[in-house]
Amino acid sequence: MDELSFRGPGQVRVSRTHFAWAAVGVLVEAIGAYVQLGAVGMCWLVGATVVFLGLPILSWLRSRCTVGVDGIFICWGLVVLR
Repeated sequence: MDELSFRGPGQVRVSRTHFAWAAVGVLVEAIGAYVQLGAVGMCWLVGATVVFLGLPILSWLRSRCTVGVDGIFICWGLVVLR
């Protein structure tokens, strides 16, 4: 029997356009932070933003649901349920 595999958590789909807008937002934030906070403040702010944007994207990339002979396998990013 073939396994059915579904990617992504429900209706939420991240596209290349979302990545592009996120990159533009981080770039604008970096420029504004450099002007207001200097180089060290910019590094802290951009680093925190990348972490907080990266966690949901990583979770989306790892999310899948597989239906096969062994039953239903659900992986929500970093959590796996059988």
